[in-house]
Amino acid sequence: MKGVLKLWLAVVLSLPSVVSWAQINTTYLDSIPFAKPKQTKLFYTFNHPVLQSIKIKPTKRKAGTYSPGAAMKDMGADLATSLFGHFTGFTTAREVIWQLESRLVANDKRFNWDIIVLCPGELYKEKEHQHDPATGEDAVVTVAYVEIFWEEGAAGIIKENEQIIGSFKVVVDPAADSSLFETYYDVFQDPPRNLRTKARNSFYQQALAVQFREYAVLGKFRGEEFALVSNGVSHSMWFFVNDVLACVFYPDLDALPVHKDDRVMPYLLLDPDIPDGKLADWYRLAMFSRFLYAEVNY
Repeated sequence: MKGVLKLWLAVVLSLPSVVSWAQINTTYLDSIPFAKPKQTKLFYTFNHPVLQSIKIKPTKRKAGTYSPGAAMKDMGADLATSLFGHFTGFTTAREVIWQLESRLVANDKRFNWDIIVLCPGELYKEKEHQHDPATGEDAVVTVAYVEIFWEEGAAGIIKENEQIIGSFKVVVDPAADSSLFETYYDVFQDPPRNLRTKARNSFYQQALAVQFREYAVLGKFRGEEFALVSNGVSHSMWFFVNDVLACVFYPDLDALPVHKDDRVMPYLLLDPDIPDGKLADWYRLAMFSRFLYAEVNY
């Protein structure tokens, strides 16, 4: 199984690479805010004539359920053949390909997206003794533990109305890759995004300053070259289309142990003259990045 996973990873890492450019210019982008009404719910509302809200549904994790045949059918011939053409089966007792599935549920179902990410990992099953205080009896139960190896590479697709509109690979810790670091140098220089708080508790202040694990997404979206690079200090996501910066997303920081009074709302840095149709895509791509932000730091 390890040989199969190494082959799978080698093909994933052969997906589109990047080229270098000059310093990134953000002066032409305006701030477009939107809202996350409740701290504990991944539900967002937008000032848009049609796309008014999106809920990020909890991720389903499945071990080895995506067969090579299903992958060939759903992911498109080129990507699927590359990723799964040499697979004869998926799982052993412990080593698996994890299939992560989530859905962006909009107020209008035409804007729903399905996200599928495949990543190697392991499934641990252990027997544990548990005591039921209600009955006073002991029982032996099997408990499953999920481990996902993001550092070994991942790949996925975005579907809209059952049509594949995006395919990508995920690279964690992109600053450790010399080519990615050089290409996206300005992204990694984005300064820390420290929450303002009146609280004097030093432990709370340290918790707010935590750095999240960074990731990059490289692939295609609606037929164009696409890249997303995150900064774990500023908690920002930078989007490039055909090697040109198109959008910067600053998400909510509710994943931190932030007090209610210290919360911040998410916003985009985006061309203010963008038409509503493309704006709907950027709202959803921001939610896609928010999904990955949570998964990579799971």
